[in-house]
This record gives sequence, C-alpha cells and structure tokens, in this order.
Amino acid sequence: MARFQVRLRAAARRAARLGRPQPSRPATTPGPGPRPVRVVVQLDDRPAAVLAEEWTQSDAAEGVPGADLVVVQHPAARPGRDALVAAARAAGVPVVLWHRQVTPEPLPALADVALVATPATADEHPGVPVAAAAFAQRRHNPGRAGGPFQGLQPLVLDGAAGPDPVVVAAQAAAAGRVVLSEGTDDPRLEGPALDGLVLDTTHDPHLPAALARHAELRDRYAQPALRRAHTDLSGAAAARTLLRAAGLPSGDRSVSAVVPTMRPEQIDHVLDLVARQAHERVQLVLVAHGFEPAADLRARASDRGVSDLVVLTADRSQNLGTLMNRGVDAADGHFVAKMDDDNFYGRHYLGDLVRTFDWTGAAVAGKWAHYAYLQSAGATFLRFPAAEHRFTRLVQGGTLVMPRDVAVSVRFEDLPRRVDTTFLDKVAATGGTVYSADRYNFVSVRSTSTAGHTWKITDSELLALASGEPFFGEPWTHAEV
Repeated sequence: MARFQVRLRAAARRAARLGRPQPSRPATTPGPGPRPVRVVVQLDDRPAAVLAEEWTQSDAAEGVPGADLVVVQHPAARPGRDALVAAARAAGVPVVLWHRQVTPEPLPALADVALVATPATADEHPGVPVAAAAFAQRRHNPGRAGGPFQGLQPLVLDGAAGPDPVVVAAQAAAAGRVVLSEGTDDPRLEGPALDGLVLDTTHDPHLPAALARHAELRDRYAQPALRRAHTDLSGAAAARTLLRAAGLPSGDRSVSAVVPTMRPEQIDHVLDLVARQAHERVQLVLVAHGFEPAADLRARASDRGVSDLVVLTADRSQNLGTLMNRGVDAADGHFVAKMDDDNFYGRHYLGDLVRTFDWTGAAVAGKWAHYAYLQSAGATFLRFPAAEHRFTRLVQGGTLVMPRDVAVSVRFEDLPRRVDTTFLDKVAATGGTVYSADRYNFVSVRSTSTAGHTWKITDSELLALASGEPFFGEPWTHAEV
C-alpha cells in the first residue's frame, strides 16, 4: 500500500499540472424538501443522520403516535427495540427491520415486519430489498464538488475497525472522484457492494498515472461510478427502498417524454430513442405536427418495447409552445422530458437527469455542456464545457426535464421559436433554479439542411463559437457513458 500511495501522490501532482482548473466549492447544495411522512427510527448514528434529510424523522423517545413508519435495525442499535415494535403494531404503524450487520445472533421473530438488508447482509436474504444509506446527497454530490473530476482517491483501509469501505467509496464516487484500490484482504470488500465504485489497480500499476494525465479518461471512469453510488447507495435510494418495503408511497419517478415532430420519417428514430432508455418507467407522448401517423404506429412501438404511448395530432399552424403544452397536459409521468425528434439520447440519459433532483432541488434539469454533431462536416465538438454540474440560466432546449407540476404551472409560451429560453426565463422569474448535469448521453445533431431546426444557424457559425476542440466521426459511442 505504501508504494501505491507514492504513485498516487505523484499522479495527483501531475493532475494538478495537467488537469482542468477546479472551481471553488459552495458550502452546501440545496436539496429537495423532505418527503411528507414522519418516520420513527432506532438506528445507528450514521444511517440515522443520512436518512434525516429524506423525511421528517424522530427517534423512539418521541413516541409512535402520528408516525407513518417505524424503522429498526438488527442487531439492535439500543435497548427497547422490541417495545418500540410492539407500540407500532398497537398503533397500526408499519415496521421495517433493517438487517445492517452480519452477526451470529439470529434475526428476531417479528411477525408482520418487513425485512430490508444491507449490501453486507444481502447474501443471507436472497430476494430481500437492499438499502445502504452510505451517504447523503446534499453533502456528497458533483454539484457541491464543483464538477465531475475532483481527483484520484485511494481506498485506504485500516483493518476491520477502520471506516466502512462502502461508505468511503460511495461518498467519493458520488462527488465524482475516481476511487482506486490496490487490493485488500478485508472481508468487508467481499461480495458485490463495491462493484462499479472502485478501480482495482493491483494488476495495472500504470493506471493512476494514466488517469492523472488524461481528463477524459478520468471522467469516463467517474461517470458510471457516480451513477452507481446515487442509484444504489444514497440516502434517497435507501428511503425509497424502506418506504416501498413497508407498502408506502416511495416517490414516483416515472417520466413522460414529450416529442413534437413534423417529420413522419423521424418517428422510428423517436421510438428507438425512447426504447433505448434504461430508466424504469418511460411514457412517450408523441405530438404529430401537421400529419396523421401511420396506422401501424402502435405495432411498431410495441415491437421496440414502447408500451406506454400517447399519440396527439396538431394542425400545422400551431406553434411549438402550444404543442408542448398539449403534450404536458396529456402526460401521466411525474416528470416531463422535452425531447427532440432528431437528437441522440443515450440509454442513461433520462435516469441520470431524474437522479439529479435527489440533491439539487432544481425546478428544471438538463444539459448546457453537451456534444454537437455536424452531419455536413462529420465534426463533433463539446459546447460549454465548463457548465457541467452547475446551476445555470440555460440548458439545451432538447434536454429539459422537470417535475410535471412545474411544466403545468409555468407553461410554454405560444411561440414558434425561443420557446425553451422563454420557458426557462419564466422558471427563473418564479424563483426556480436550473441545473446543468454532465455532458454525456446526449448529442445535439445538426443535419445538413437547417429546414427542420428552429434555430437557423449555419455550421460555420456554430464552429466559430467557443467550444472544445472538434473530433471527426460519429459521436454515439463516445457520448454514451
């Protein structure tokens, strides 16, 4: 491990010379308001502190009356667990037993109590929901860190009494750090808990130096680890799992993709981009602008796995803002995504943007740092590279994602162009914020003809604007991370 530390320090010095400038970190990142539930917990201090941001939380001393849920752990965090469970049963309050530590002590025989495991105890309970609560997003997120790359962090373990390696790795990965390990015999690393979070350099001693030298390489390792941390190991994810185990509403994360199009030849592309999404629940609201869709549209959608489809038709004389409002009104999802009929959206596009609402408290999320592909020149370049994981005034119009109630209350203006900019100005006027996420999983595609674009700008004008150095060739594989 000492040799590893020397190599890591040298890599960090090279990163300081070669890496991108790091902005100052804000003191805190505003998050969403707590869920409207009261939860009584009897847990160890760390998970209790992490979950306290997710709902109105109290401990056993405040009593069960008025609670929506009671969460206790095994082994017991402190005396009185069984009495708390009995009081919850008497009051008709659901109880979740969280098996948090491997122990020879058998699980208590608590009838009518839901069971949730941790990554460390999951193997003992196949099929049981797993929750970690390794970190709280308001303190560990890429927005607070100031961008996706914040350095190379070793996973240093000091025996079984040292810090929980899952917590250490998850906190670092959630903020965008690349977490490195040289391997260890620590039994706490057995199993899948650290899969996707940590790079083991045991058999690749040059990897730290390579990561220090190449910013793009760092980011491409950091992005999947960040996604894994926020998806599986965060306080928000744990709260959802615990509520769901108790049969309580856990927070609707469904998305309605609203896609207006005046080009019937693009419909198959739209079906493909929605079918590609890895997010759990996606509805397509297709607004056919000036034409009647083909009779086999639903069959084509079904063949691709798009089962939730709403089809609207609109007269060619209607403006884009009106089409968007009609799509929002017809949408069923908790979130609404404005998507274009000709851009590229990677499989993690919707999931990554929806996840940012767990820590930002933003009214709208999208991408201001983004790739643009010019079909005529075969050139791809990165626009606004400094605008990753920042609160910004604008995001790209084809990347607006927001809670549906924001779209319903703000409304798009009945305009043929500048619809997105005007909408975001209205969001700002109401006090809402706009969050620009990472640059990946989206490409703005500029066809040779500008006839289908509301922004009539030439390729040369785009290339003349400030951007990253272009590369040539199709960008789909590069952008999908």
